[in-house]
Amino acid sequence: MASSYSTTMSMNSSKEPASPATELLSNATCQTEKGLSVSFSIIFMTVGILSNSLAIAILMKAYQRFRQKYKSSFLLLASTLVITDFFGHLINGAIAVFVYASNKDWIRFDQSNVLCSIFGICMVFSGLCPLFLGSVMAIERCIGVTKPIFHSTKITSQHVKLMLSGACFFAVF
Repeated sequence: MASSYSTTMSMNSSKEPASPATELLSNATCQTEKGLSVSFSIIFMTVGILSNSLAIAILMKAYQRFRQKYKSSFLLLASTLVITDFFGHLINGAIAVFVYASNKDWIRFDQSNVLCSIFGICMVFSGLCPLFLGSVMAIERCIGVTKPIFHSTKITSQHVKLMLSGACFFAVF
């Protein structure tokens, strides 16, 4: 009885793969996923860059047309939001395409993990900064709508630039 049990166990263990990761890596669909991942990264990076470029052009035209003080603060906030998003797509997309082009092998081209750290910082910054800038924009518009006299007399472009610096500072740290 003991010998049939050990024979059954040895047959079962020889049929099982070494680990689930080994089976996953030997799967033929990995090459298809690589092609799709690179394509999606390039498409999303390109669409993000083009749409933000269009938004920057529209905001520049609006800023030239509306030089009034009460609109310039909102245009400055909106422009900063679009420019931050533009660079987020550009930097993060370029690093992602570079990684996919290298077969996702960080060790081969980044042995000291510097690029990985930069990528992580850029991902966090480009995720948090628009959130904080949107909050600053909401606060600025709330003050502009509920207290228009205070907004027009007390909120200067220096105050807006200080708020922008604070939002970017909090996004970094």
